[in-house]
Amino acid sequence: MEELLLTQDQADNLINSLKNITKTVTGNLTDGTKGMIPIIGNDSHPFRLYYFYAEGNCHLQFMDDRTKLTLVRMNLNNSFHKNADGKVIHGNRVNIFSEKEFHEKNDGKTNTKAHSLPYQGLSNTSDFLTALEELLIFTNTNHRDRIQLSINQGLLI
Repeated sequence: MEELLLTQDQADNLINSLKNITKTVTGNLTDGTKGMIPIIGNDSHPFRLYYFYAEGNCHLQFMDDRTKLTLVRMNLNNSFHKNADGKVIHGNRVNIFSEKEFHEKNDGKTNTKAHSLPYQGLSNTSDFLTALEELLIFTNTNHRDRIQLSINQGLLI
């Protein structure tokens, strides 16, 4: 079986550590927009926040850049995730790093456990910009004003 490159304590510390957005990110989100926001910890530890925006299907993936492991991933859609215990989480959800889930799922790749939204300060929203702001707060990331993204209003119903 493949080895997990972080322990639960290490992942929790990375999620909770103080971080900063390192550059201004601007843009107008349209259906299918993808991007990456570079983030650095106060100890110079690198992170990346990948995002995908589409009507009815948005993803925010906060990753440790050294190990390339997902620490937190928000899925705003009508899909689902099946946890190792067999519980299926439908709709808007957050996947959080879980060493236990990695070992119980035993597929060599799944290192997150899904939780229904709302969850620990993350609301059950379909609003991409609200979810982005909440994820940055959840991951203790500063300089959120450096993100200047907007959504093409023509997409909204």
